[in-house]
Amino acid sequence: MTRSSRAGAGWVLVSRHPCRVVASGITRTNLGSWSHRYPAVWAIRFSGVQPAGTYRLALTAHPATVSPWFRIDPASSLYAGAVANALSFYQTERDGPNFIAGANGLRTAPAHLNDQNAQAYLTPHVNSSGRFSGDLTPIPGVHVDGSGG
Repeated sequence: MTRSSRAGAGWVLVSRHPCRVVASGITRTNLGSWSHRYPAVWAIRFSGVQPAGTYRLALTAHPATVSPWFRIDPASSLYAGAVANALSFYQTERDGPNFIAGANGLRTAPAHLNDQNAQAYLTPHVNSSGRFSGDLTPIPGVHVDGSGG
């Protein structure tokens, strides 16, 4: 919840099922400005809230000011999907001889196998509009392992 007051704000935490107040307090830790419109962001801890479920915050001074409904659950439940999606993305992006077969059903064979011994080039010239001019100039005898990226 956000507030412009420097003293904090009274709040209540309401559970969705059953609909009842399960915790209350006064904010004490100002995390700083979120934006010009929200000059103060106040920290509230939910570590003691049981059971896991769906909740919303309301300000005691302005009961109509409520947050959207949100989940309180162990981190493993809240973040499992996001972590799985991130892992899947990076597995799908892996290339070269150590690719992950079948990652997301998108990888069926290794690719870019020559990247293990990629030719290095001098930094090309770029004009004021960001366009390259001229040809790439290889650095004789200099190769880099650019595989897996």
